[in-house]
Amino acid sequence: MPARGSRQPLRATSPTGDQVDDSGSHTCFYEHNWYGGAEFKIGRWERWPSVPSWINDKTSSFKYC
Repeated sequence: MPARGSRQPLRATSPTGDQVDDSGSHTCFYEHNWYGGAEFKIGRWERWPSVPSWINDKTSSFKYC
C-alpha cells in the first residue's frame, strides 16, 4: 500500500478487498458501462473494507470524479 498522500490511484487487494482512495480525488463506481446507472463514490482518503454488496457485483465502470 502506498504512503498516504503519494497520489497513487485507487488500490485494491482483490475485487472485494480493501478499497482505499489515496489519489487525492474521489473515485466513482458505476453500475453500467460509460458511467451510467447506480453510483457509489469513495471520497478522498476514505477507506472501505469492501465495496457495498449492492454495487460490488454490478460495477461495470469507474473513474476519478
